[in-house]
Amino acid sequence: DGIIYGGIDYKSQLFALSGFEAGEKLLVFFEPTALSQKLTGYADETSMLPPTRVELKRHHVRFDNIFEEREIDANTSALLNTQPVKTSLILSQLTYHDVNISVAFSTQMNYSPLILTLTQEHDVEKFLVANSIGRIGHNLEEYNAILGNNIRFNWIIYTTTVLSDILYQRHSGDFSGKSKMFGLEIYNNQIRYPVKVYRIQRNRFIEAIPPAADENGTTVFSGPQPIVEIESEF
Repeated sequence: DGIIYGGIDYKSQLFALSGFEAGEKLLVFFEPTALSQKLTGYADETSMLPPTRVELKRHHVRFDNIFEEREIDANTSALLNTQPVKTSLILSQLTYHDVNISVAFSTQMNYSPLILTLTQEHDVEKFLVANSIGRIGHNLEEYNAILGNNIRFNWIIYTTTVLSDILYQRHSGDFSGKSKMFGLEIYNNQIRYPVKVYRIQRNRFIEAIPPAADENGTTVFSGPQPIVEIESEF
């Protein structure tokens, strides 16, 4: 009863991303790692499209063959269960080979400044990423920066800080199970994190809303003002 779980709810993130799927098929890129394979297994439960898997085993991958064999086109949504370096490579190769897809998306494993530094702006025009790290106070962010921590993108540091806040409140006699600092609650010993989906524009993560088609039938992603701003030197 005293154990509190603070891990990422990847299924919830994939369900949120499924609301942005478009086209008639889903192509799932994954690597031979435990997390990547686990997320790929979740695709059967969370996607509204029939998933087709593409495992990227080798260091050097012939993407032109993959794109041709899988007939990747505007009717394709792509789920990238790959680490940021491989994800940026996939996105740049789509641009290089002039492959037009409906949308590419990923869970929080790609909510990283690396995506911004390793890709060009046109590579990420149709890329979306889910995230469960909420708003962080300026003082807390500065304190972590002094310690060399980037709490905005480091899930372990973020969730440890959330748990520390909850434990401090319990020590002070508050057993409500809610973090006042972050506005998060515990349900069945699990911290409940909200899920938001972001697009990338001008080196910033901007909250996205589910797509709608314009008068030409083109899928359009839109959203409010930037939620997270990242300078180019990251």
